[in-house]
Amino acid sequence: KGDSASGSRFNLLPPLIDKALEQPIIGSGFGTPVTYKTLDARALVTNPDGNFTTYSFEWAYLDMITEMGFIGLAVILALFVIVLKTLWQRFRSAPEDQVLSRALLIGSFFSLLFLLFTHATTPYISHPLGMGLFIMVTLIAVNYDRSTAETHN
Repeated sequence: KGDSASGSRFNLLPPLIDKALEQPIIGSGFGTPVTYKTLDARALVTNPDGNFTTYSFEWAYLDMITEMGFIGLAVILALFVIVLKTLWQRFRSAPEDQVLSRALLIGSFFSLLFLLFTHATTPYISHPLGMGLFIMVTLIAVNYDRSTAETHN
């Protein structure tokens, strides 16, 4: 059962790359369908030939390129870099005796970094949990104030 899922994921890769290359700069838009051969028994019930059309992809960065192009992907990655850089700077400037503040900042930094890694094989940034994490970490990065942290620790 796990083999059919991973096999289907790899079967999706060539058609998804082809679709991404149709409009690589600006993308083809959200909800762009891609048809591929699936090994998933659930899909084979309704599509005995194995052809399956979907608009949700496990190859999430490739999904972003397909839908928003390299421009959209660059904008999203730039936002992540800005937030990561801000968190790192705030962590470095936080006084060493402010353990809770430093833990919040470095934990937020690594949470966002791991979200970027996880998104390589799962559409986690596009999921409400991933978006929620990004928003929460961004709020921590933007609203962290050294004087406020000192009064709370």
